[in-house]
Amino acid sequence: MSRFSFGLSLCLPLVLLMAASTVRAATLYVECGGKGPLTSIGAAVKVAKYAGPSTINVSGACRENVLIQNMDLLTIAGSKGASITDASGGTADVLNIQNSRVTITGMTIDGLSGANNDAVNCQQGSHRTLIGNTIQGDADCVGVYSTASAVIVGGVLQNGTSDGIFTFGDVVTVGVLIQGNPVGVVVRFGGRVRMGVVDPASFPGFARTPTTIENNGAGVQVLQAQFACAGCVIQANAGSGINGDVSSEVRVQPAFLPDGSQVAPSVTGNAGNGVFLGDLSSGMFAGPPSTVSGNGQPDIVCNSPTSVSRGALAAAGGAAHTNCTN
Repeated sequence: MSRFSFGLSLCLPLVLLMAASTVRAATLYVECGGKGPLTSIGAAVKVAKYAGPSTINVSGACRENVLIQNMDLLTIAGSKGASITDASGGTADVLNIQNSRVTITGMTIDGLSGANNDAVNCQQGSHRTLIGNTIQGDADCVGVYSTASAVIVGGVLQNGTSDGIFTFGDVVTVGVLIQGNPVGVVVRFGGRVRMGVVDPASFPGFARTPTTIENNGAGVQVLQAQFACAGCVIQANAGSGINGDVSSEVRVQPAFLPDGSQVAPSVTGNAGNGVFLGDLSSGMFAGPPSTVSGNGQPDIVCNSPTSVSRGALAAAGGAAHTNCTN
């Protein structure tokens, strides 16, 4: 597959002409606030839409809202402190990804104080990979909806006006810090979330780091959905660490890494229960004892006759810290 590199010396009409004709892949350069032919991510997306797998390299402070629709293998790579900030006054997602496969790296994405949209929205069968970004503000820092999926590697999700992550879809995180949100993670209605440890063997350039959910109003809320913490840390939240209710599945276990080592999970220091299991909900706990400890009591609560658990007694450090019977 041929690859074309468009430098800042090319004028935009020529870029558009080439993209619309024979170009099968493109490397584009955006300098927001600059004087080059491409000064917004939105303009570069329009060029790349006519190409094959493409990379948009971004520098500068962009102020815009971008729709990425019906695109495959698009990469948006930030450098030199690149950022994109909401320009809609809170009426639109900052990045809205529909029916596309997109990778975003090294960006600061800011939804400001928006209350009804997402800083990064993924829907309509899209898959996105987010690597080393700071994503903040808006109702949800990251929203992943039915039939969509996301992999989030490293970076920070913070200061959403509702949630750090909100999903009906599938989400995997490794090495992500989720902080300062009313709720760290919300998983609902068939959604699935797995949170684990980033390992340099799989992602060079990253130190071995667990996903950490801390200093939020509540840690994780699961409703008719699935949540797995594999070596993650859930700590110092003002509510419960994990709340699973109405046919939810919760799993807390070690992470098993490629070199054969393990990283134990930790659910500790939350003002509410460490893990709350409600109606028709189950919790499975594995690994060393007392991984759910030092929270509001009991550390693990089976709140309904229909709540079931496995390994809760060991994870809570004994019957004094849980009313679950197994």
